Amino acid sequence: MEVRGKEREVGKRISLAALYGARPRTLAQDLQLPVATVERAVGRYRTRFPRLWQWRDELLERFHEGKELRNPFGRRLAPETDAQAVNHPCQSAVADVMKRAMVRLDQRLPADAHMVAQIHDELLVECPEDQAEAVATMMVQEMTRPVLELPVPLAAKVGIGTTWKDAGHAQG
Repeated sequence: MEVRGKEREVGKRISLAALYGARPRTLAQDLQLPVATVERAVGRYRTRFPRLWQWRDELLERFHEGKELRNPFGRRLAPETDAQAVNHPCQSAVADVMKRAMVRLDQRLPADAHMVAQIHDELLVECPEDQAEAVATMMVQEMTRPVLELPVPLAAKVGIGTTWKDAGHAQG
């Protein structure tokens, strides 16, 4: 089954909102979908990714017991809500992965190539056109380097263009 942009966006919103604790009725209202449709989607998500839900439940149990929470890199977290208790380890881990990749990439970039921006989980690098392919390969290598603290492979896509939009990364 092919998933189109709108379906992907709805699926993403349902899965993340459910993971962070949103109720099916609230999600259904927000997305203007039948409650039964949202409940089925959440049920399939829980069945497809049971380890993710186990991690979430264990994390929330630690949070409710007042135990210290840390991200996979050991950074101490101070969430105040259930949603933050689930979100903070994920977002802070992504930030730590990005920082490490940026440091490594900065050490490898040619002298006339420069990181000019970080936009969420994207890096914008400017370089001469004749070096674009080599720099793109280098970026993918550094952004997907295995991380011992994370038991999952990392993925990265790269785009080349004269503007951020041309590279295929502009939102909206």
